[in-house]
Amino acid sequence: MARARPFESYSVTTGLALVLLLVWLVVSVLASGAGKSVPTYLESQGAAGRILIFLFGPLIHQGVDLLLGNLLFLLAIGPFVESRVGWRQYLLFIALAGYALTVLAYLLGMATVGISGVTHALTGREAGARLGDLSGAIGTSPVETLVVALVFIYQISQLPAGGSIVAHAGGLVLGFLIAVGVATDYLEQNWLEERIQW
Repeated sequence: MARARPFESYSVTTGLALVLLLVWLVVSVLASGAGKSVPTYLESQGAAGRILIFLFGPLIHQGVDLLLGNLLFLLAIGPFVESRVGWRQYLLFIALAGYALTVLAYLLGMATVGISGVTHALTGREAGARLGDLSGAIGTSPVETLVVALVFIYQISQLPAGGSIVAHAGGLVLGFLIAVGVATDYLEQNWLEERIQW
């Protein structure tokens, strides 16, 4: 079976982008009605709000600028990863990266929301895959590789201080390590897929 080329079929990436927009709109309307920022509004809801932040933290954004930046990265890099690994492993990777980084930030006492960790993990994974395959077996165009390299370099140059450093740097490192082989054997050989009935 031929591998789909990026941007020919990326329904999961498009769907995720639409979900992010919808969640942001709903939560923003609720927060603005209360006159608070999204995380402040959710935290003011007590235990239920904190549970929502933990469960949906990767889908919640503090502002439209952060949302749009993450959507740009998602739409620039997501189709490459989705076409490489298929939609099941793509969704699994997104979920694992999102929650692993959310838990890590929580354990370090840093509250964080947003899908930055996931978009950075996708970039790290794609950059690592391309670096690990300099022979060209992936069969991508130089333009695709240039897009990935530019996004990777930009994300490294923009690493923030504070709580979101866990999501940003952690995402790049997690994705890169998975791509170059720390956990690739399990993900690429369908180890999880064999154990989970889709």
